[in-house]
Amino acid sequence: MIGLREISMFTGEGTERPWITDGRGYATDRRVLIEFEPVDGMDVGEPAALSSKVREIFGNAVITGEMAPVPFVAVPTCQKCRGRGIEPSGRCPECYGDGMVEWDSAYHTYQAECQTCEGSGIRGEGPCEKCAGKGMDTKSIRVKVGAADIAAKHIAKICQLPNARIMHPAEYTTQPVLFTFDGGRGVVMVLRAHV
Repeated sequence: MIGLREISMFTGEGTERPWITDGRGYATDRRVLIEFEPVDGMDVGEPAALSSKVREIFGNAVITGEMAPVPFVAVPTCQKCRGRGIEPSGRCPECYGDGMVEWDSAYHTYQAECQTCEGSGIRGEGPCEKCAGKGMDTKSIRVKVGAADIAAKHIAKICQLPNARIMHPAEYTTQPVLFTFDGGRGVVMVLRAHV
């Protein structure tokens, strides 16, 4: 069974709030669609435009192949923002870009990590453009799942669902790939083949 934390991974800025259709809950980030038992306290919105197509979407999902655990993906830190998710805009005014602050007492000099920039030495303003505020570089990473290529950022989300298992298609496909987890199921879009 999933909770509000897991559901929130598939909603947010630019996406619809979770909705309920025919007694089932749904949430999507427009690349991954999950179906689950409705959760108490869930902030429910109007059914998404694709709610009428849910049966078709799940009906077109790849169901041939082997269902196996979702592969773990180590997603690298965004180099531009150093994983902070904030657009670097210059040297921190508190530590002057050093990441550490010093102060003196009568007998000692003390040093500590700068609280303003959390030791990074840079001041940030707004979400990082390169990683969209996520702090991770996921744009170019493809994960091979059977014969399908799936974006690492989607696999990373699916991995956080309880006991997630994903269909490993035996042949290349452009159709969404089915996955299951405790309390529900979902589909994830595949990436186009490299040309």
